[in-house]
Amino acid sequence: MSGSTVAASLVRHLSGEQQSPLAKRSTGNAAAYADYLRGRYYATRYTEDGFQKALTYLENAIDTDPAFALAYSGLADAYYDASNLILPPNQAMPRAKAAARKALVLDSALAEYHVSLGLIASKYDWNWSEAEKEFRTTLSLAPNLATAHQWYGLYRAQIGDTTRAIAELHRAQGLDPLSADIGSYLSTALYWARRYDEALRQAQRTIYFDPAYVPAYIATCWILEAQAKASEALAACRQAHDKEASPWTTLALARAEALAGQRAAASETVQDLLKSPSQFISGYDLAVVYASLGRVDEAFAALNDAFQSRAEWLGYLKIDPQADSLRSDPRFGALLQRLGL
Repeated sequence: MSGSTVAASLVRHLSGEQQSPLAKRSTGNAAAYADYLRGRYYATRYTEDGFQKALTYLENAIDTDPAFALAYSGLADAYYDASNLILPPNQAMPRAKAAARKALVLDSALAEYHVSLGLIASKYDWNWSEAEKEFRTTLSLAPNLATAHQWYGLYRAQIGDTTRAIAELHRAQGLDPLSADIGSYLSTALYWARRYDEALRQAQRTIYFDPAYVPAYIATCWILEAQAKASEALAACRQAHDKEASPWTTLALARAEALAGQRAAASETVQDLLKSPSQFISGYDLAVVYASLGRVDEAFAALNDAFQSRAEWLGYLKIDPQADSLRSDPRFGALLQRLGL
């Protein structure tokens, strides 16, 4: 699908209620708006190519119309999306903050700007009260903004409120039923809540509608692991890795190998990845692999690295089943305290 087709499709599927606030905060330049939509679309593909395209399109939109506030908010969110996957958080998130501040200067009442601030507070600063404030502000300004419900729900999951998280993600999906990003996160929230059968159905539904969407395969892998279906989980992770070979999918594959009894293969997968220092490797993703191998001290060393580098997924430590084998260790509770959780 071409970028112009993607942009037209996104506009066509927005309801009139959703298009109206976009138009108020938008641009009179059709090329800038099309690039904005392309950037938003590609940022949610969770592939290296997608992130690179997203950043390019959003920067093009800003170059075309430097007063386009939504484009700066989109750029902030794209840098967040790229963090932990193609960019280290300490490189990506300051850029996200700078873009969000520019959006504020251009339009202080922009709801999407407050989503960006909520993302930064919850995913990087781990400032839970600030995140709550920003997401609530967003929802008061734009109660039908799907991404506001999506990210507010994920923040509620981080602090342990999976019931509210699932409700918010259901609301987001109702507002944007075509979003694979929302569908995959809904399956993940159900997984965090240990509602594995529902989680698996949702993940499979997401794959049915978007067979190229890698995070849905990873979610499927996690869910099947939790259900002790190790061979099926390994197959799902191999599919994800075949579609997008990245440190994230590689470490998910290593964990699946370990849980399927292929411990030597898992260790080799990790070692091969660690020989590629040019790639950002999340300490959190590494920690859960070490935990699956019973290498507890190495797992906590990796979690400490995740804390120092502000690895995003560490914010889900309180609820993630991948960390269950570490919960009885006193170091686990100490780390939750450091996170303010």
